[in-house]
Amino acid sequence: MNNKILYIVSLFLYSLIFAQSGKVGIGTNNPQQVLHIDAAKNTVAGANISDDVVVTSQGYMGIGTVTPSKRLEINNTTPGAVKIVDGTQKQNAFLMSNANGVGSWYQQSSIKPTVLGVWNSSLFISSDNTGGTKNLSVSIDLTPGVWVVNFGATFKMGNNVSPYWLHLYLSDSTGSRTKTTFDFLGSGGNNTGYAGLMTSSKTLNIGNANLISGSSVIRVNQNTKLWVLAENIYSTTPAINWNFSGGNWENYFYAIPLEGN
Repeated sequence: MNNKILYIVSLFLYSLIFAQSGKVGIGTNNPQQVLHIDAAKNTVAGANISDDVVVTSQGYMGIGTVTPSKRLEINNTTPGAVKIVDGTQKQNAFLMSNANGVGSWYQQSSIKPTVLGVWNSSLFISSDNTGGTKNLSVSIDLTPGVWVVNFGATFKMGNNVSPYWLHLYLSDSTGSRTKTTFDFLGSGGNNTGYAGLMTSSKTLNIGNANLISGSSVIRVNQNTKLWVLAENIYSTTPAINWNFSGGNWENYFYAIPLEGN
C-alpha cells in the first residue's frame, strides 16, 4: 500500500514539474518557457501572469510576463516594482552604472536646490587701519558635495583715490581665512577669492560705487556655514578706505550644486 501511495505522489509531482516538451513548470502543467513558475497557480491561456516568472531558451528572464524580450523584463501595473537596497540608496536618487556596468544609486545635483546666502541688510562697515580681514556678516549653509559659489556686492570709497585691487574670501570662520570643512577646486587653490578694481573716477555721483564679484568652485566635506571676508585695505587717509552696506541693491550670494554626496 505504501509503495502505491508513493508511486501516485511521484506521478503527481512529475506532472506539476515536467512537461512533455522538456520545459519545466512549477505551479503549472503547461509551462510557456524553458522554466515557468506560476506562483499563484492561476495562469490560463496567457492570462493571470502577473505572478509568473519565466526563463526562455535565449536566457531572457521575465517577471510578470511569459514572453520577455530582454535579458530582464519586469511587467507590473503598480509603481515601485524594483527595490535595490545596497547602502547607496537615498531620496530622489537614480541608478547609474560605472564603466564595468556595476550600478549604484546616485543623487543628481540638479535635484539639490540652489542655496541662497543670508545677508544682514542693516549692516554698515568700513575698512580701517587694523589690517587683516573684515567679516561682511553674510553667510551660506552648504551640505557635502561640489558647489559653484557666486558672490557680488557693492563697495564704495572716497573721492580722488588712486585705483586699487580689493580681495574677498570664503571662510568657514568669521575671524580669519580658514577652510577646515571645504576645499577650493579651481586653479587658484588656497588663493582662490573674489576680486575687483576699486576706483573713484567713474561713479562719483553714486558714492564711487564698485561691484566686486566672482565665482568659486568648492568641495564641501561636511555640513558647514561659510562666510565672506573682505581684505581690510587700510590707510591713514580715511578716503582710501572702503565702506559696505548689507542692504545694497546689487548684492547677491548663492551656491549651485554640481555634485552631491
